[in-house]
Amino acid sequence: MFTTTDERQGLVKTYWKNVRERIVKVEPEFSRIVDKLDPGEDFPLYLAYYPYGAQIGDHDGPLIPKLDGGQYYLSDPDVPKEIFKDLGYGKNDSPFAMYAFIKPHLTAQ
Repeated sequence: MFTTTDERQGLVKTYWKNVRERIVKVEPEFSRIVDKLDPGEDFPLYLAYYPYGAQIGDHDGPLIPKLDGGQYYLSDPDVPKEIFKDLGYGKNDSPFAMYAFIKPHLTAQ
């Protein structure tokens, strides 16, 4: 239900060191703050890729994209344990989300 290889689809587990250069281009101040916190691999980040026009949540909570194009709620019983461990605190709302809409020419790694 997720991958660690960023192929620009579904849910990707990553870390600050892997996405910092992409984020600093669009949110330099936020990047400076995170740099000061210096999050290591104890604090994973997830990149969620939604197709254009896809619903990202509703009154039941956030929808998480699958690699096959489907979606699921964090409250679904078959959510992978690793994802629930990292993101489960946001199963009824979206406190875990930071939405960065990055122009395509800035997303290249």
